[in-house]
Parts: sequence; structure tokens; C-alpha cells
Amino acid sequence: AREASQMADYPLAERLYRFSHGFAPQALWHKVYLGETLEAMGRDNEALVLYKEVLQAAPESPYTAEKLDDLFLKNENTEGRLVFWRALHEQCPESTLPVLRLGKVLIEGGEYVASRQLLEALLAREPNNNEAAFLLARAVFLSGEIEEGLQRLNDVVSADEQYASPAGATLATQAQQAKEMGDYVLAERLFRSAARLSPNDLWHQIYLGETLEAMGRDNEALVLYKEVLQAAPESPY
Repeated sequence: AREASQMADYPLAERLYRFSHGFAPQALWHKVYLGETLEAMGRDNEALVLYKEVLQAAPESPYTAEKLDDLFLKNENTEGRLVFWRALHEQCPESTLPVLRLGKVLIEGGEYVASRQLLEALLAREPNNNEAAFLLARAVFLSGEIEEGLQRLNDVVSADEQYASPAGATLATQAQQAKEMGDYVLAERLFRSAARLSPNDLWHQIYLGETLEAMGRDNEALVLYKEVLQAAPESPY
């Protein structure tokens, strides 16, 4: 089936994966691979059903969760995504992954209070869960509690550097909004924080430079642009 799929013979791959699943129904990877095959054939709804069934049987499967969320996002099915993760969390209240996914969906939907309650409960039993800590920091920051949010993001990045880039992106998005609203002071602060948390993402320095230009601080902007070009000399922007 894998060879058939790699050769784009999806009807044969589908047939063989279905046979494999019938022969060994407890081997959930057959369902996942079948779902991927159906996706390749443009049959997203059928794939979605399979991914849901896998997660209901194995709620801690990160690969399947990613496949499911990708399909929900591809089809702009925000409500279906929220309903599924909420139902799976209720079905498996002790499972970690459904909480993280539901918390993320709630944050993206602006439901910061609900996401905070959910993530705080998870952290109470898993205090070293850095993903939960990062999501909670995002929820706090995006809810308007800037000081606490910044501190939480700092703490998460200090504990686990893999969150440096997403933390920087969170701050930069809000900084850009502040800039568009003419709040250059806040924009400067958030771009600086983003650049500090994620120094390898040089765009934060560029956007900070543009903010300083808008404030009439050309010399400071010039210094930043020079630093960016010294680090990335092929940057045409």
C-alpha cells in the first residue's frame, strides 16, 4: 500500500489499506495511512472521519491530531474543530493532548477566559508541561494583561527555547496592530521584546526599525538595519 501510494496509485493503496485495517483493526496506523490516501484523492470528509476515529481510540496521538487540524483549517471548519476537541476532552478528561488542542482553538477564537481555565487546570497536574505554559502565556497576553503575559512568555522561553520563535511572533503580531493604531510606544516595546525573545528572527528588528522611523528616530532605525544586514547581507528588503 505504501509503495502504491508513493507511485500515486491511490485506488490500489486505498484497497490495500482497507484490507490491512480489516485484517488488523487494532493497528490504527492503517487508518491514518488510509486517511492520507483519501486526502490525496480529494476525499477530505472521509479522511476526517478516520482521523476522528483514531483520536477517539488513541487521544494522545500527535500526528493524527495534526492531520485532523490541518483538514479543519484547510476547509475553514472552525466550528467543527472546536466541537470535536471539546467533545474529545469531555470523553477523555485525563488526556493531555485534547486539552492542549482545545486550549489552542479557544485562544484562536478569542475565548481567553475559557482557555486560561482549561490550561491552568492542566498545569496544576502537569506543572512541567511547557506547551501548556506557552499557550497559557499567550492567552494571558492576548487578553490584554501585557505585563503578566510578557513575564509568562519570558519564563516559557527561558525554560524551553523551542518556544522562542512562536513567542516572538505572538508579540510581533500585537506590536504590528499597535503600530497600525498609531500606538508607537507600545509597538516599540513589543517589537523590542519580540527581538529579545527570538533574536534569530531578524524581521522583528526590521519592524522595530520601521516603528522608530515613524517616531522620527532615524538614527536608531539606521543602526538596526545595519545590524540586520551584517547578520543577513543578502536581505533585499
